[in-house]
Amino acid sequence: MPALKLILVVATGHFLLAGALFICFGIGLEGSTHAGHLLFWALMMPASLFPLPGFIFIPLNSLLWGVCGAALLKGLRYFFG
Repeated sequence: MPALKLILVVATGHFLLAGALFICFGIGLEGSTHAGHLLFWALMMPASLFPLPGFIFIPLNSLLWGVCGAALLKGLRYFFG
């Protein structure tokens, strides 16, 4: 799979997973120590260091995870494939 397509697939997967986790756990109804809430904030960590509005924050974070995930998958394929 080409790198750009892999980046888009991983970024889209992250965006959908983050959205689903936010709807389920990020609102705070389950408490801040619930596993889903902690997983949601772990997914949001890299871009949370920058003071950005939410409509830029989540797609930027997904793109960052997409690039890192694609690089990791390409590296694993290079070494083990």
